[in-house]
Amino acid sequence: TGTGIVGRHAGAVLRQLPSVIAPFEEFVGAYPQGRVLSRNTGYTRDYGKNPYRGYDEVGGTPFLFNDPLDPRLPPMERVLGVMRNGVTRVYPLTILLKQPVINDVVAGEPVVVFSRQGMLSALSAERISESRKIPAAAAFSRKVGGRVLEFEQREGRMVDRETGSTWNLFGHATAGKLRGARLAPADSGVHFAFAWLAFQPATEIYGAAGAGNTAKRPATPTDIRR
Repeated sequence: TGTGIVGRHAGAVLRQLPSVIAPFEEFVGAYPQGRVLSRNTGYTRDYGKNPYRGYDEVGGTPFLFNDPLDPRLPPMERVLGVMRNGVTRVYPLTILLKQPVINDVVAGEPVVVFSRQGMLSALSAERISESRKIPAAAAFSRKVGGRVLEFEQREGRMVDRETGSTWNLFGHATAGKLRGARLAPADSGVHFAFAWLAFQPATEIYGAAGAGNTAKRPATPTDIRR
């Protein structure tokens, strides 16, 4: 959570920098001059090999986690967690398979969740190149230029209903009347459900009782033991 827990800075909270876990193809399309970390690190390492084969199977159990598991979601379900004004809500990636674009309101703030299918999991097969495909997801504010936009998917593209402009996974308008505009990132990130819910037990779960509905569980002390 970026919160200091011991020492002089206990209680201090680090400012979160926005980031998106995205397919490399999507990154190159958005940032053709973007820099990429070299594999020439000076160490002999097979960076295309996954030492935790099958770790992210939804029916599996988390490794080295000894606390009670939140029963509302499978522990190894990937979720996009969003934080707005002290409220947290998660969007299970299994829902995003059916709803690749979600317009929502979190703590009074209009947000949109974008997802794109086809990213390889780094924790599935022994060779990452052979891993199963999972959605990439990110969340943004829906406010642009003083108005709130509504988004949808059309023929595989993410567009806003007001102008028909096309948007990418990084919240950039790439075509249409709003080309060049950028959505403000929401504080969010993709995590396994067990880890997110351990640190944010009062989280609301999108779709828990039907699309657009949420379910809460009272906060309880918890920790992760390594």
